[in-house]
Amino acid sequence: MAMIRCPNMLMVGAAGRNLGKTTFICRAIERLSKTQSVVAIKVTAFDDVDGEIDVAAQKCQTYKTLEGRFMITQEAEGSDAKDTHRMFHAGANSVYWLRTLKSALREGMDALLNQMRADGIALETDCIICESNSARKAVEPGLFLIVRQAGDDFKPSCTEVYDEADRIVLFHGDGWDVEPDTIGFFGARWRLLEEATAIILSGGQSKRMGQDKGMLPVDGVPLIGRISGQLEDNFQEVIVSGDSDKYSFPKVRTVPDLEADLGPLMGLLSTLRASESELNWVTTCDMPEPNMTFVRKMIRRIGDYDAVVPVDAEGWKQPLIGLYRKGAADSIEKLLAADKRAIRDLIGSIKVEYIPLTSGWYRNLNTQDDYRGYLNKAENECE
Repeated sequence: MAMIRCPNMLMVGAAGRNLGKTTFICRAIERLSKTQSVVAIKVTAFDDVDGEIDVAAQKCQTYKTLEGRFMITQEAEGSDAKDTHRMFHAGANSVYWLRTLKSALREGMDALLNQMRADGIALETDCIICESNSARKAVEPGLFLIVRQAGDDFKPSCTEVYDEADRIVLFHGDGWDVEPDTIGFFGARWRLLEEATAIILSGGQSKRMGQDKGMLPVDGVPLIGRISGQLEDNFQEVIVSGDSDKYSFPKVRTVPDLEADLGPLMGLLSTLRASESELNWVTTCDMPEPNMTFVRKMIRRIGDYDAVVPVDAEGWKQPLIGLYRKGAADSIEKLLAADKRAIRDLIGSIKVEYIPLTSGWYRNLNTQDDYRGYLNKAENECE
């Protein structure tokens, strides 16, 4: 069954107990609720086998409150000893609690979201914060954090979803290495600064489009400006390769090619040399909707590789939306000196980790029909 996609949801899980997970969430709610409404969710999932719970779980006081396979309650003001009450006191406008058997998790999440919609919550745009590990098995949120303490064992519910975390937040007794105040929510999307640079490759002949794709207007903003605006709060810096007179946008640094007319490999070399970061995610000027969940997955997978490159469902490698170490510039320089200008030459000469490209989000605009289709889709989603 396909995941429920909810890019406007922040989900926070934990590797163990007493790591300040609920305090972390409440700090985020307290700050965000000063400027917008916040909806909070707590999901408690119980291990079962075909609806049968083991004897130990049946003794759990929370399990004793479960009626049926899943149960949804809307929480109200109450004692601060309860997580949902703490979320309410932190400033959440609405707080929901889903208790469910794990075998009914997807069914329960569907019912919860349907109830929220019926209650007038805009599921596509409202600020939603969910406390859970298990919910990640049914929902792909905009940002998934796991709180852990170095050296501690993981509880089973965390082990199952640990590899899906966008960021591991380390608890150090009286705080975390990622502060809740650094997490932003703008334009129905979650933002968390990565220790990396985003590079937007411009240029190209754009023969099929018939004009510079990077300057195509979307909501009154050139396409490159739209892309950079989505990236600027997630990266230490954003660089555009190209002519600084043509591609001039706020909070963006434009880097011209070190040598003209040598294609995207020269654009990548020039921007990697100019980058201030060890890690650099590359995208093109015709991909209007960067998916930060997938980008963060690439960052987690870099290890000791020189690059991480997605591979689509047809087996095609997609190096123009890859993650590269700054040192890959040395290999590019050697290739260009040997008159090799293809990106495939680069990924054949460095140590690359290949990962499957998540379906459903990758879309670039090559033709006027692609462009019109994208504008129509964006307009319909806003209605």
